[in-house]
Amino acid sequence: MGFCQDFKDNYARLQEEQRVKEQRVKEQRVKEGPPYKKTNHLIHFIAAVIFFPWLLIWVICAYTNRSHNDALDRQIWMSKQTAKYIDADNEYTEE
Repeated sequence: MGFCQDFKDNYARLQEEQRVKEQRVKEQRVKEGPPYKKTNHLIHFIAAVIFFPWLLIWVICAYTNRSHNDALDRQIWMSKQTAKYIDADNEYTEE
């Protein structure tokens, strides 16, 4: 076969391994759930007591985190609703 064929075979094998690895990573992310943002409230409270301007930063961060988490919740809800409609359509067509 020769060098070129061996190279092509190895390249194809490596691409397939990479594809399988990426698929596993995607599946793991789905199992773990969305990346919610969290705030360590104790540290922020101490910083707010010591440095008053930190309270303003804390409020801004809390607002942005909540907005981000609400958007994730809406995406999850929409994907569940879409899955319900798809399942309902599949059941209807199978009968």
